[in-house]
Amino acid sequence: MRTNMKKNQLWAGLLSTIDAGLGQIYNGKVIQGLLIYFVFQTLIILFYLSGILSQFFSFALGLLFLILLRISVVFHAASQAREPNINKPKLLGRWYIYIGFIVVSLIFTTSVFIFLEPVVAFQTAYVPTANMLPTIQTGDYLIIKIDRRQEPIERLDLVIYNPPDDPSARYIGRIIGLPGDTLYFMNNIVYINGNRLIENYVYYNSGINNTDELDSLVVPRNNYFLMGDNRGDSRDSRYFGVVVRSNIFGKPLYIYWSNNLNRVGNLLK
Repeated sequence: MRTNMKKNQLWAGLLSTIDAGLGQIYNGKVIQGLLIYFVFQTLIILFYLSGILSQFFSFALGLLFLILLRISVVFHAASQAREPNINKPKLLGRWYIYIGFIVVSLIFTTSVFIFLEPVVAFQTAYVPTANMLPTIQTGDYLIIKIDRRQEPIERLDLVIYNPPDDPSARYIGRIIGLPGDTLYFMNNIVYINGNRLIENYVYYNSGINNTDELDSLVVPRNNYFLMGDNRGDSRDSRYFGVVVRSNIFGKPLYIYWSNNLNRVGNLLK
């Protein structure tokens, strides 16, 4: 009897770890389990739709709240499994019921986020390349604010954009040239409208040919000239030209996770 009780507790806790409320359903509390499930899903959706992700501190607090809430749901399911339930439907003892629930849950959650994608204010991004060293490093995970209102862009802003030669790709770059600017490069120095641009963020790798030479270029109206901070290892406007404003769709805000834990929480600018 005690062995079965421990087994039930283990299964209830495991199922609620996979999907909040599923352990309660396993215990025969179907309405309670479904209520917990939909409340938890609603909180996750609100987490993405609200402004919580705009600051690392509020993001960390919100994430901690969701984790603690899930842990409490898991412990509640495990504790509830100790109570005898002679009215538990036999159908709830079938493994395929829970597999089906998990599959339907995945489809439901994916469908909701696809439906809400046009209004979601924030997204996450993983950085697999070194084109933005040292500002952004390979392995950094970023929170991105999606720009749906075509907000003003200033020189040196970090942005997320689609390169003109590969619209399906997502690049990170820094705004160097604004519409109407005249640019030219000489000896790795950028000149804008005849004035040298001070760039304390630029990284030059001694093992790579970093030479930048560019004849005079005028940035067209409603277009921007973008470059990576790692000038010797960045594919940017020097290769595919200027980027139209409509292809710039977001700004990275901060690093929420990194291979280097000291970088977690760093604001990006």
